[in-house]
Amino acid sequence: MKQLFLLCLIMVSTSLFSQNTKKEKVKYTYTQLPMDPLPESVTSYSSTIVIGYAEEEAEKARKYEEDKKDAEEAYAQERKEYKNKSLGKKVLETALLGKAPPEASVVEKPTFKPTYNTEALANTYLKLEGYEKGNENSVLYEVTLGGLRATDPVIKNSSLKNKDGTTTYEFWYEVVYTYPMAVRLEADGEEILNETYEAFETEKLYQTRKFKSDRALRKALPVNTVMQTVDNKAFKENMSYTNLQINETYAFMAKKRKTVVYTAKGKKHDYTDLTKAYIAVEQGLVDYDANGENAEIKTAIAIWNSALEEMDLENKKARINRKVAFGLHLNQIEYNILINDYTAAKTAINNILLMNPSKAEDKKFEPYRDFFEDMRDRYDANNED
Repeated sequence: MKQLFLLCLIMVSTSLFSQNTKKEKVKYTYTQLPMDPLPESVTSYSSTIVIGYAEEEAEKARKYEEDKKDAEEAYAQERKEYKNKSLGKKVLETALLGKAPPEASVVEKPTFKPTYNTEALANTYLKLEGYEKGNENSVLYEVTLGGLRATDPVIKNSSLKNKDGTTTYEFWYEVVYTYPMAVRLEADGEEILNETYEAFETEKLYQTRKFKSDRALRKALPVNTVMQTVDNKAFKENMSYTNLQINETYAFMAKKRKTVVYTAKGKKHDYTDLTKAYIAVEQGLVDYDANGENAEIKTAIAIWNSALEEMDLENKKARINRKVAFGLHLNQIEYNILINDYTAAKTAINNILLMNPSKAEDKKFEPYRDFFEDMRDRYDANNED
């Protein structure tokens, strides 16, 4: 019993006097550099949308009009021949052969893919952040629409037995579709990119909302309405995806990031210096500019560097013990990136690796390492000598 009491006392004592990290939430906006910068001569962009199926649709319309004309001419000829027959022959053909008077053939109108105001859509969907829209020293940003490729809507249903013995039915349409698009960039007469994203070749499934009966489904959702909905959905999704991919690769994107500043808390030690570092970061992020002086952020980094000189990973009671040191190293990674000191950020990463991080620590560490690698690669791509 005494041993158990002593063990509890030791645990309470350790909890009281060991130091812990404290997280202060912060957020900031930064400019993400392009991974593949455009030529320095490019200062603007012009965007355009090309209807890749325009000729196909024009041919379909021409064929439809031609078939209608042929049907009308055939009907006119049949009517003429019928009128020239005697009454007796007409009666005989009807009675013996079941021939009815000629009727006009109905030529089914084909389903046409939608036409667009391409200029308005280009202005809405195709934007290159960090560049003005214009034609002088511009990059041509062009997307060619392949149009919707889809199955006809198929009615699906399901049933569910209720506790009271009744059965509930649900009916809905399903459509399997793709919507290919090709994107092209050209600057100074040279083609920079010409690509169709693989994601656009992968079939997707669209499901309508559900109804209690087949009849209710058909009444509420005509097939043409369903197909128009699928077309609009696929178009918007793929245009947004395309523009995001282009901007992630070639643009100067404004990004918002939520992160933290690690400080510390403990009854036995004074952490005023780490609190001052947090305040300095918070002030520095207000008017943060990657190419600016960023004096407040540099002040905070200097405080963390100084504090880490006291680091004692084996002593839980130390002012800068393992938990506190780990948080300060994460600070070093995050905020050295912001002042473009990737050497210092990499050193902080290596210092964490030397600590042989636990699974819990590695889970916190990994997003910082990913952020570092992405930002460093982008920085290097834009600062090649």
